Amino acid sequence: MKVDKIDELKRLKSLLDEGTINKEEFNQLKKNILESNLNQDSTKMNMVENISPQNILNSEDANSMKIPNQIDLNASEKKISKKGKSEKLNLKRFVNKEEKLITPPHINSIKIDQIYEEDKEPLRIYLKQKIESIAIEDFTQDEMDIVSILFTENEVLVFLSNRKGMNYRGNIIGGIVIAIVSGVLLYILPCLIIFSVGLGWILSLAIAIQILRAKDATRMDIKYAYVLIGLVITVIIIYFVRGSEMFGS
Repeated sequence: MKVDKIDELKRLKSLLDEGTINKEEFNQLKKNILESNLNQDSTKMNMVENISPQNILNSEDANSMKIPNQIDLNASEKKISKKGKSEKLNLKRFVNKEEKLITPPHINSIKIDQIYEEDKEPLRIYLKQKIESIAIEDFTQDEMDIVSILFTENEVLVFLSNRKGMNYRGNIIGGIVIAIVSGVLLYILPCLIIFSVGLGWILSLAIAIQILRAKDATRMDIKYAYVLIGLVITVIIIYFVRGSEMFGS
C-alpha cells in the first residue's frame, strides 16, 4: 500500500473522529480507497504480463498506457463536510448545578429520527443534566425533540424536581400574597371571614397541597409550600385568639 493511500486513510479516520462523517460513510470511503489500490495493482500486473518486445519498441503505445486516477478524497470530504454542517444536531453547552460548563457529547447521529444506539446513552446523560440545571424553554428544538424520544414524561418530571431553584415560584408567591391579604382584611373587617377571607385561605391551602403533590416540585418548592401552609394556620390561630379576647372582654 502506497504512502498516499495511508495518508488518505488517516485523514478519513480524523473525519470520523471529528464527527464530520458517520461510521457508514467511513466504511464506504475506506472500501473505495482499498479497492482503488487493488485496481491499480491489478492494472500494473496486467501491463507487465502484456509487455512484448514490439510493445517496448513502440514508445508511443507504452506512453499511452495510464494507471487509473486515485479516488478524489478531497471531493468526498467536502461533500460529507457540507452534509454534516447542514444536518448536524443542534446541541448547545450549558452550566450545570455545580457551576461547571458541560459540552455536548460527540455523536455520529445526524437526524432526530435516526439516533444510533451508541449515541443514546451519552445523549441521555447530557440531557438529564441539562434538564436538572436550566429551564426547558432554553433548550434548542433538537434537544426538546430528543428529550421526547429518549425519556418518558414521568422521567422528565423527576429530573425537573432535582433542579436547584424553584419550578413553582409564581404559585408560591401568589399563595403567600393571598394569605397575607386575607389576614389583613380579617383584622380590619372580621365579618369577611366567611366570604373573601375564608376563600383566600382555602385557595392558599389548595396551592400548597398542589405543589406538595407535584412530581416536578423541587426541594425549595416543597419547603415554601410548607411555609405557606404554616402562614395560613398562623393567621387562623391569630383570628380565633383575637376573637376569644374580644368576646371575653
